[in-house]
Amino acid sequence: MKKNIFLFLAFCFIVASCGNSYQYNVFVKNDTGETIKVKFKTLNDRKGEIEDTIELAAGEAKQIICSKDFETKDEEITGVQPAHCTYVAEYVNAYIRENIESKTKWCDENIQFIHEDIQQGSFTITYTKKDFNL
Repeated sequence: MKKNIFLFLAFCFIVASCGNSYQYNVFVKNDTGETIKVKFKTLNDRKGEIEDTIELAAGEAKQIICSKDFETKDEEITGVQPAHCTYVAEYVNAYIRENIESKTKWCDENIQFIHEDIQQGSFTITYTKKDFNL
C-alpha cells in the first residue's frame, strides 16, 4: 500500500512540475533555386536575444532558433500551439536578389507546424519562387 501511495505521489509531482512551459525550434529551407537571405529576431532563444541575418544557398536548410523554455499567458490552452509563434520570434523575413521580400510572413498559416510532444514543437518555413514577386 505504501508503495502505491509513493508511486501516486511521485506521478503527481512529475505532472505538476511540467507546468505550462514550452520549447520551439524554427527551421528555414530554401527551395527557390537561388540564394536567399533570412533576417530574424527572437527574444527567447537559448542564447538570449538574437537579431541576425543568414544566407541560405539553394536547397539548403538551417535551424535558426532554438527557444528556451518559456511560459505563456494561455492558461486554458495546454500543449504546444501554432499560436505560440509570437513568443518564439518577433519576425522572420526572407529576401531574394537582395531586395525582393517574401510574401510569407512569420506566423502565417502556411508555415509548417510540427507538434513533437506536449511541451515541444517546431516551425518550418520552406521558401519557394512563388513566395516572391519575381
